[in-house]
Amino acid sequence: MATPRSAYQPNMAAAPSPQQAATTPRQPRPGSQPPPPSASSGTPKEVDYYLNPTELFRWINYRRWDGARTRAQSHPDEAATWIVSRHSSDGRILWRHLPLHL
Repeated sequence: MATPRSAYQPNMAAAPSPQQAATTPRQPRPGSQPPPPSASSGTPKEVDYYLNPTELFRWINYRRWDGARTRAQSHPDEAATWIVSRHSSDGRILWRHLPLHL
């Protein structure tokens, strides 16, 4: 039988106060990695589609999923790198994709 909502009392002793929560530094999750430098710098990284596409982009473009997964795990910064195609005469951007967009 379910406990009526009015009778439910949460265990408030386990939760820190708002002041304690604000001053307690957050611990990273086990196994997590710091963000890649390109993500923390605020400037998105771009490469040219014809001159220097990332290897991750090429794996995905050729639908080689096992290679793409391996590359994304070993080089996560490439997942945040924009692939850009520019117009040959004036250099304006024709399209801009992350590998995820393919």
